[in-house]
Amino acid sequence: MPVYLGIDGGKTRTTAIAADENGRILAKAEGGSIDYNRIPLAKARKNLKLILEVLAEKTEDQPCIAAAIGLTSLTGRAGKRDTAALCGGILTCDRLLIDRDIYIAMQCIRQPGARAVVISGVGSCVAVEDEYGERSCYGNWGALLGDEGSGYHIALDAIRYALRAEQGLEPPTRLVNEVYDYFEIGSFAELKAQLETQTLDPKRISDFAGRVFHCAKHGDQAAAAIACAQAMQLADMVKTMLEPLPPDTFIGLWGGIFRYNRLYRNEFAARLLEQSGEYQIRMLDYPAECGALFAAYQLGGVTITDEILKNTDVYRGVRV
Repeated sequence: MPVYLGIDGGKTRTTAIAADENGRILAKAEGGSIDYNRIPLAKARKNLKLILEVLAEKTEDQPCIAAAIGLTSLTGRAGKRDTAALCGGILTCDRLLIDRDIYIAMQCIRQPGARAVVISGVGSCVAVEDEYGERSCYGNWGALLGDEGSGYHIALDAIRYALRAEQGLEPPTRLVNEVYDYFEIGSFAELKAQLETQTLDPKRISDFAGRVFHCAKHGDQAAAAIACAQAMQLADMVKTMLEPLPPDTFIGLWGGIFRYNRLYRNEFAARLLEQSGEYQIRMLDYPAECGALFAAYQLGGVTITDEILKNTDVYRGVRV
């Protein structure tokens, strides 16, 4: 029984699934990053090999027809040279695709016509595809150059506000105590030292956004204003990219900021709907590894039927 592989290569973790031609998920494996632009190639290959070994064991070494891999750091589809550098001698299949993760995630939208995907997590990114298949993307530029509306920028704005509030330059806010508790500091000078010595990675800072949303939920006006301002900033950027597309374009949302924070999600959607009240905005129905699996099916010439979608639906609630 031949298998198809869908692999989501995130910044720090990789999730891979193997399925048969009817969409039945046969195996799942998780491991370290395989993004060869972020970590040494040898490490990426080792991590990929370990993941594939788990899948092979669970699928009894059935031959792979097609595989699709999404990587965060790519700007577009990987060429033959890079594909061979990562997968050569490790992943053997008839057809293989490595593409930018947001384009792979776009495959989760199973309705025809123009579509867009917006991601807000540690960073932020948006990709659009018109009804003719032409696509473009903006984002994932990192904290210094972009990532509007990301967890990182929500957290950073909140930290800055808390510093001003402690110095009496802003009204009192719960954010001050949250900063002290989350970063385990006794003063903002300690936090400044950590930032200057780069002992805090972007994800650690980004995760503070959870505290910001908690404060907003419990009535802290400063926290709510920061979250809403970042949502509108991201929405305004997305609106520009949506202008050439039809007014009923489907817009799929993904990432932890969208998934776990209704305030942010609602503010973002409301801002977009000012441009067109017909936009279809909702969270993506499938995780990114399923988008990769759908891409693998297309590579292998398999039509994605209702049966495949039904079996993939089962995967979301079943551990394999």
